[in-house]
Amino acid sequence: MPAKPGRLTVPGARKPARRGLCLAALAALVLPATASTRLMDDIELEGQNGSVRVKVSFTVPLNYLRHFPPEKGEILNVFLQPASATGLRETLGHPATDEIRRSPRSPLLPCFTVTYVQPRDVQRDPVQLVLQFDQPVSYRVEPGADGRSLVLVLPAQPNASGQPYDCKTKKK
Repeated sequence: MPAKPGRLTVPGARKPARRGLCLAALAALVLPATASTRLMDDIELEGQNGSVRVKVSFTVPLNYLRHFPPEKGEILNVFLQPASATGLRETLGHPATDEIRRSPRSPLLPCFTVTYVQPRDVQRDPVQLVLQFDQPVSYRVEPGADGRSLVLVLPAQPNASGQPYDCKTKKK
């Protein structure tokens, strides 16, 4: 069928199967790029010998720098540095906003959130994570053996009911 004057036509545009295939191909190109802007990959909890091991996994290699306060608190600030010389911006892209993850619910540990705070200068400033617990906890912080994670070891604080804690932490 000939095109009407002033009207743009696309060959095969009337065929729904081709349109669906084109949309799927476009989504496949766009979605991986969006997913790669996440810094945090997963939060895992593992109970062992009266303690809980919390592993925060990242999508890029990061080196542990320091944390504050040293041993106990309701809020824990952790500072990390990109492992590669290309820096966070080239490796990860430039996340437009802070990223917030909630911990899995557990009967052994109060709930917490992990917030990636976007640095002012991605090339110069360290990556900052803020962990906020529903109540003060004691902890030990160490880099993960894989270079893509941070590990916290906390004494187990079993919920008296045996059920997972009710989470009070809210997104900021």
